[in-house]
Amino acid sequence: FGIRAAWGISKFILMLVFTYGTLKKGYHNNYLLRDSECKGTTTTPALFNLFDGPYPIAEIKGTTAIQGEVYEVSGEVYKDLCDLEGVDRQWYTPMDIDTDLGKCKIFVQRAGQSNRSQELLITSGVWER
Repeated sequence: FGIRAAWGISKFILMLVFTYGTLKKGYHNNYLLRDSECKGTTTTPALFNLFDGPYPIAEIKGTTAIQGEVYEVSGEVYKDLCDLEGVDRQWYTPMDIDTDLGKCKIFVQRAGQSNRSQELLITSGVWER
């Protein structure tokens, strides 16, 4: 009951989530999406700053378009992603974006929240390891 009821998320509802880091295919957190369908790759609008590190951080109020993968996830998987991204601890905030694959949720931080150096800015919009 708890958090799902408070958010009004049914475990049966399907939604699209845009992934740009360790949730992408081939990376260690992709196991959370094992039962979700990858709808393809796409690029966000140029609204973000993407920073490098052990995992990437997208901050709002930037000028970079980010390349990533879109997954159709259940409410249950979305809740697991929110747990991973620390939504209840305000590490990341889910934000709606329009892509050519549909309206998606992307997990972002506020501008300046990450405190990562401008030298770590990924202007290409592609994070890889």
